[in-house]
Amino acid sequence: MAFVQRKRKPFLKRKRISELDLQGINYIDYKDVDTLSKYVNAHGKILPSKITGVSAKRQRMLATAIKRAREMALLEFTKERIRTTAKPKRERFNRNEQRPEGERARVSKPEVSSAK
Repeated sequence: MAFVQRKRKPFLKRKRISELDLQGINYIDYKDVDTLSKYVNAHGKILPSKITGVSAKRQRMLATAIKRAREMALLEFTKERIRTTAKPKRERFNRNEQRPEGERARVSKPEVSSAK
């Protein structure tokens, strides 16, 4: 049985077009909070250029504008307070208290005497 090779379509790389280019914005102003907030996620991190489609030069301008707006208290460092549903750490038990059922007690190893 012979294997048949299929022809693959060549990979076409699309040109990234950012929203800043579409709107014709040349200078990113730190006072324009509505525009800057589009490039920050819920944790307050600046989105990478791979996601936003912004060029490297504009990404640097965007980062400095966001940082400036944060320092001037125009933009929050985090948008929302995100609560985690992590389980609390296991409580340590006092030796004098009883352990709950199913919890193992620590067994100490007997000391080895070196008497000959």
